[in-house]
Amino acid sequence: MRKNSFDRIAPYYDNLAKLVFGNILKEAQRTYLPVIPPRARVLIMGGGTGWLLKDLLAGNAGCQVTYLEASRKMVDLSRRRLTDTEQNRVLFIVDDNLQKVMHETFDVVVCHFFLDLFVEDQLRRVITQLRERLSPGGLFLLCDFQHTGKWSHALLEKVMYWGFRLTCGIQAYQLHDYHSYLQEAGLVLKGETAFYQEMVVSRRYLN
Repeated sequence: MRKNSFDRIAPYYDNLAKLVFGNILKEAQRTYLPVIPPRARVLIMGGGTGWLLKDLLAGNAGCQVTYLEASRKMVDLSRRRLTDTEQNRVLFIVDDNLQKVMHETFDVVVCHFFLDLFVEDQLRRVITQLRERLSPGGLFLLCDFQHTGKWSHALLEKVMYWGFRLTCGIQAYQLHDYHSYLQEAGLVLKGETAFYQEMVVSRRYLN
C-alpha cells in the first residue's frame, strides 16, 4: 500500500466532512457497530481522527482493537480522545501496510472510507489482503461512497477527489464498485443501509 499525506488535513478533517455532509457520515459509520461481538478482535483500517474508535470502545467493553492508520497526526488525535484504560485496549500502528499484521487474524475488519483511496489494480490486492486477515465467519464492515447516477453526486465526487489528490497526494481519482470486488474475494453481503440519497452506503459482510 502507498503512504498518504493526511497529516496536512488531520486537524480539519472532521469539520470539513460535517460542513458537506452534516452528521450523515458519522451516522453511516455507526450503523453496524452494534453487531460487533463482545470480546472481538477488531482491525480498523485508516481510522482517521478516532471518534469511531471511541464509540466502539464505549459500546463494546471487551473488544480489543488494532488501529492501522498511515497518518501520525490522525493517530495522535485518536489517542487524545481515549482514557488510559481505553488506550490499553488499542494497538496503534502508524502505517498503512498490512504486512504489519500479516501473522494476525481478526474477528472483525472495519474499513470505512478507506478503499476509495486506491486505484483499481491496488484495490483488488488490498481486498485480498484484508480478507486473509479475517477469521472464518468473521465480519467485514464497509462504509463508503457509491455511484448513484445523479449529476450532483458525480460533481461532488470529482470535487472530493480533486481536493484529496491535491492536499493528500492520493492516487485514486474515481470510485469503484467495491461490492463486486468484495464478493469476488468471497465475502457474503448480510446487510446494507444507504444514506444521503444513496451516495453513502454502509454494508455488513460475512467471511
